[in-house]
Amino acid sequence: MFYSIDIHSLTKTEAKVAIDNFIDSQSSFCQEVEVIHGYSSTILRDYVRKQYRHKRVSKKILTTNPGITILVLKNG
Repeated sequence: MFYSIDIHSLTKTEAKVAIDNFIDSQSSFCQEVEVIHGYSSTILRDYVRKQYRHKRVSKKILTTNPGITILVLKNG
């Protein structure tokens, strides 16, 4: 199953809450979350790639699409 969240047009604070809630609502079977942040404004992209933290995120994969970042999750 594929898990994705689109945070276009959100502020950094709104994005943090949205991503946290999305990850918290996923079962331990969810191993990756694709975050669609867009690339026209670097604010959200840089936030997700450089500043965003969550206890379940073990690493971030920077895709060849500059508008998407994949968060790799730990179980539980």
